[in-house]
Amino acid sequence: MAGMSTSIVVKKMLNYAFEEDLDVNIKVFTLAEAISESEGYDLCLVAPQVAYELNKLQDNMKCKVMLIDKQDYGFIDGKSILDKAIAFYEKE
Repeated sequence: MAGMSTSIVVKKMLNYAFEEDLDVNIKVFTLAEAISESEGYDLCLVAPQVAYELNKLQDNMKCKVMLIDKQDYGFIDGKSILDKAIAFYEKE
C-alpha cells in the first residue's frame, strides 16, 4: 500500500502501537515492490483500493496477507486496523 491516505493510516497505526507498547514494524510498499519485499515480514496488509490484487498477492508473497477493512481505512482507524491485524496473525 502506498499513497497519501496510506501514510496517514500508517502514522495512526504507529501512534497506537507506541501508546500500547506494541513491538511492530510497519513499512509501506507499492504493489510493484510488495511481492519482492515481503520476505522477512510476518503479515502484509493490503489497502482496500488495491483489493483487486489480493489473490495475486496471497499467491506470491512470502508472508500472510490481510485486506484492510474498507471502513477502518476510510475512517483512518489505526487502532482497529492494528487490532484486527494482530488477531488475524494470531488466528492463522
